[in-house]
Amino acid sequence: MSSPPPTSETRDRLIEAGIRLFAEHGFKGVAVRDLCTEAEANIAAVNYHFGSKQGLYAAIFDTTLAADEARFREALATITALAERGRDEPSQLATAVNLYVRNLLGPLTGEERMRWFAVLAIREMAFPGDGFEQIYRRRAEPAQTALTRIVIAARQADTACETDCLQAHALLGMIWSFGIAKAILWKRLDWERYTPERIQTISDIITDLMCRALGIAPDRRPGERADTSTTG
Repeated sequence: MSSPPPTSETRDRLIEAGIRLFAEHGFKGVAVRDLCTEAEANIAAVNYHFGSKQGLYAAIFDTTLAADEARFREALATITALAERGRDEPSQLATAVNLYVRNLLGPLTGEERMRWFAVLAIREMAFPGDGFEQIYRRRAEPAQTALTRIVIAARQADTACETDCLQAHALLGMIWSFGIAKAILWKRLDWERYTPERIQTISDIITDLMCRALGIAPDRRPGERADTSTTG
């Protein structure tokens, strides 16, 4: 059997197919033939482009995380800086919480591809496999560290204790629930999808709840529009 041509299109289709199939069925539940059929690729394409099914699985995490890495790191740096300023300016802590929620909520409620990847990432966190270390090192640990910085700034502490880490984990769970348990929410509210308006409402509610839990005055109540006026 001849090898498939070395096209980036075939490689991209295999990654797209892998994100959805692995999210739906887990790593062990997907055969190479399934991946190639879904991607409309030659049966040898997975080995040709990735070396193995494991290679494709690793490439899915590396490619997807790398595509958003710069934005994610920049957002966390801004959030951390706001948290530090919030020790002297409490309003900055509310801004940090709002920015944190919007940046973490986005992938869980955004475009179809990222929603599937979020499901795959959640699967890895529930049942750690070959993608867990990438998720932990490149997303989970930095995200939890940034939120812990907000927690310790809110209580005017210099270093984090175990309770701070537990509180950050609990607060982060509020955001994750809108990805993990979205089917329950959609059924309860008779929704078919997340719309930009619904995502904004969810973001406002989570921000308000997190601020209250941390004893921070939110910059606005849920449902209120942000002040977009400017001063000369």
